[in-house]
Amino acid sequence: IYSSPRKIRGCCGAASKEQARLIRNAIDTLVRGNAWLHKLVDVQNYNVKNKVTGSELIILSSDENTSYGEIAEFVICDELTHWKKRDLWDSLLTTAGKKKNCILTVITNAGIGRGTAWQWSVREELRKMSNCHFSCLNGPQASWITKEMLEQQKPLLSDSSYRRLWMNFWTTETGSGIDLDDVDEAMSCHEGPV
Repeated sequence: IYSSPRKIRGCCGAASKEQARLIRNAIDTLVRGNAWLHKLVDVQNYNVKNKVTGSELIILSSDENTSYGEIAEFVICDELTHWKKRDLWDSLLTTAGKKKNCILTVITNAGIGRGTAWQWSVREELRKMSNCHFSCLNGPQASWITKEMLEQQKPLLSDSSYRRLWMNFWTTETGSGIDLDDVDEAMSCHEGPV
């Protein structure tokens, strides 16, 4: 919102009030750490405003249904796999559809419920759409996450938690049976009727 020459409005949705507060605090830290940005941007409780243009970002949480009726130029959904209900997703998706050229961005790690969770269905539908850009990064990408640190984490987490949280692989909802990746691979190698 700081660089747009005209007034724009955006919405950012988070899993909970606590997650929304983390987004707000990250923006506040960035603004306070840059004097030139601090002159332009005012970070309030759950609003971020450009003092010059009047552009605004509102930060919402999925434990509140407060986004119906919003019109925005951009919509950000943060950590969608952690949203317990899909109400805010439905609301923000329709918000994105109200304005021509609204940009919808979903930022999330892998979730639980591969093949069954509503977030998985959303992921797969967006992945297939020709007018969407889909990107998935497997494994840690940040330079400060070392191999040694990962080796310390691995024995302390369940296999499915480690694979989901560090390797970014979707997991099934239950148990420690046959891994779904192994089933997929076996099915893709099989020729002829099952």
